[in-house]
Amino acid sequence: MALYIYTATDQEVEQAQREAEEGYERDVLPEEVDPRSKDRRIRDKFIGNLGELVICRVNKWKRVYPPVDGQPDAYRPDGSTAEIKTRTRWNRELIPVKPCDFAILLHHSVKQGQHFIQVVSSYDRDYLQGRGWNIFIKEKLWRAYLEDKLIRNL
Repeated sequence: MALYIYTATDQEVEQAQREAEEGYERDVLPEEVDPRSKDRRIRDKFIGNLGELVICRVNKWKRVYPPVDGQPDAYRPDGSTAEIKTRTRWNRELIPVKPCDFAILLHHSVKQGQHFIQVVSSYDRDYLQGRGWNIFIKEKLWRAYLEDKLIRNL
């Protein structure tokens, strides 16, 4: 397996931040539903938007923005649908996705002021559908993918 790490452009960082702030204003949920602070919600939206922007640029996918209910995050050149999930760290084994043809799990990091997006893994429709439209990933496997190591007997 190869490491795929991409650097976000300054324009992508600015666009992701702008979209995160707009997105927060567009869909503010009551605190009972989403107890995260405003800053945390905006930061989480920023990370997701940046992952989408970068991976769509490098793969020449057509991003769906603003998000539309029932629509995927992006369309690939062959017309298939893609869901894009970006995380700063492993935080749970199940990550829900909308029904799609393909999903990609990304890792966001910042080093010396530069934002990086790394591909953790990708998943096809059969995998996702067979798991109830969830990505299943253990922390040990997450770390192995990020370090480009093969782990046996997970």
